[in-house]
Amino acid sequence: MDHEVALDEKSKRESAEFIAKLSETPFSPPTDLDISDDVVNYLVNIGEVINVGQGIIFVSSAADEMITYVKGTIVDKDEVTVGDVRTRFGTSRKYVLAFMEYLDQQQITRRVGDARILR
Repeated sequence: MDHEVALDEKSKRESAEFIAKLSETPFSPPTDLDISDDVVNYLVNIGEVINVGQGIIFVSSAADEMITYVKGTIVDKDEVTVGDVRTRFGTSRKYVLAFMEYLDQQQITRRVGDARILR
């Protein structure tokens, strides 16, 4: 029997506002938003957001775009650096580093020196 989690009205509003705020600056999402862990976990479970850790949460569309860039760059140039990703998405090292570490943890990439390669 499947168990489906449903949000109450307050949590639905909270999640919609959260997604809207993250979407305003998708590659530099705010890290100071007040949202419950339950709502974040719900949004992760339904695929709306990716929690890369260190308080950094990307909307899935932004994370997908970044993953596509990382994989494509590695295929083209054999590697990608934090600087490459930072420049491409006009964001700071803080966000890119957390994102790249997440890709390492997900076993999509592997760090070699200052660069990443595909696993």
